Amino acid sequence: TYNVILLGPPGVGKTHLSVGLGIEALERGHRVSFVAMDTLIHLLKTHEIARTSQSRMKRILGSDLVIIDDLMFMAMEKGESHLFFQFVTSSMVKHRSF
Repeated sequence: TYNVILLGPPGVGKTHLSVGLGIEALERGHRVSFVAMDTLIHLLKTHEIARTSQSRMKRILGSDLVIIDDLMFMAMEKGESHLFFQFVTSSMVKHRSF
C-alpha cells in the first residue's frame, strides 16, 4: 500500500498525472475513485441523510485507489477536518491507497 501526495503550483500537471495513474490502475483491474476535496467534504457531511451521497460514498469506500483532487485548495473547518481524518484513517485501516 502506498500513499502519494502531489504538490506544486497550479498548472503543472498534478491532476493530469493523477488521472493517468488512475487510468493505469483501472487497466490493471483495480477499482478507482476520483473526487475533488470539496465534493468529498460535502459527501462526508451528507452521507447519513442523502441517498445520493450514501451511494457515492459506498463507491468511494469500495475503491482500491482513491484520488482526491485539490486536497490543499480549500480551507476546512474543524469539524470538516475531523470528518476527513476519520475517512483517511478508516480507509488506511482497510489497506487502501490514496
